[in-house]
Amino acid sequence: MSTNHDKSKVAKAVVHFAGHTAVGAFIFAILAFVTVVLSGIIYACAALPWMSKFSLDVLEVLEHAMMIGDAILFACHLLVGAYRSIVELKED
Repeated sequence: MSTNHDKSKVAKAVVHFAGHTAVGAFIFAILAFVTVVLSGIIYACAALPWMSKFSLDVLEVLEHAMMIGDAILFACHLLVGAYRSIVELKED
């Protein structure tokens, strides 16, 4: 039989995880916005006749690396948050 203490402990862990997820999503959105802006800059630079193909390729690699890194960091943030919530549930 679960007690009110157990229910409040679970609720606290869920709220803690949800808070970490919201913060992580906000940071992810900020970094994704920077990547989208970089994509727009690359598109605008592609129309310039003096812009070399190599420079555009380097910028595209940077764009992809930023997005992949952002996604990996967000996934790690979620995993750490889930782990901490599980540890928080097991305490007491």
